[in-house]
Amino acid sequence: MDKQEEIREGQAELEHEQWVKWSQSIAAVETLSPNRLSWWKKLWIPYVNLTEEQKDQDREWADISLAKLHSQGVVIIDKDRELPDNPTKVTPYLGLTVVEAREKNLENNCFVKVIQAHMLKAGYVAVKPLIEVKE
Repeated sequence: MDKQEEIREGQAELEHEQWVKWSQSIAAVETLSPNRLSWWKKLWIPYVNLTEEQKDQDREWADISLAKLHSQGVVIIDKDRELPDNPTKVTPYLGLTVVEAREKNLENNCFVKVIQAHMLKAGYVAVKPLIEVKE
């Protein structure tokens, strides 16, 4: 399971927990039909104990929440990031074009280490989208 799937599953679990609290509070103050109350009580269980079909309903709500977060610019920080090993890949950082970087022979190892150190000092992080956007 990749990080995006882990986050989606965690959000779905949270959605389920919120629904359980909400439905229990409604059941405590309103008269519900016996069928509805019986159905709700069957679902007042931990998320991990739900069927996949039941989990899918919570995942739908998780997708809505995650889409909203994504639209607000929330991203995943890739803690296992790798720094570029070729400065021509980071030429925008240097203000150079790829051709200019090659002309200056900026692909040597010493230069790479210097650029990587500057990137870390500047707070370089690798990010990826919170959700996969379906086109």
